Amino acid sequence: GQALCDSPRERARVCPQCGRVEYPQISPCVITAVIDRSQNKLLVVQGHSTGRRMALVAGYVEIGETLEQAVAREVAEEVGLKVKNLRYYGSQPWAFSSTQMMAFVADLDGSPKLTLQAEEIAAARWMSPEELPENADPLSIGHQMIECFRQGRL
Repeated sequence: GQALCDSPRERARVCPQCGRVEYPQISPCVITAVIDRSQNKLLVVQGHSTGRRMALVAGYVEIGETLEQAVAREVAEEVGLKVKNLRYYGSQPWAFSSTQMMAFVADLDGSPKLTLQAEEIAAARWMSPEELPENADPLSIGHQMIECFRQGRL
């Protein structure tokens, strides 16, 4: 057990005694803008850990699951909705939680009635572009997506 050193060749840490290389651990995560096209509304949620901040449905990808399956599962678990027409939006590394966020846009498939997962979601609602406040957090991909919807570009 010695302190690890920076690798001179790559983004990794190396044990100076045995040469073992340790790479950063990254957890894949999906985040989804669910849109009800019939009413031109975006689903925003508030998690227990995010306080009163608006967010999008998000969660970790489980072992053996595709990104698309993770989107469908997370949306169904957290807000009780079905989605269709998934489109890749972009990705963002998020160092604070060691995640790689993969962002998607999805259309509502069926009823807009919300059934919240009480352990994860404190509140959720459908909002039109006019109801959304201006973006207060331009750094996160989720808030970039909310702002794009507010501006009619999503």
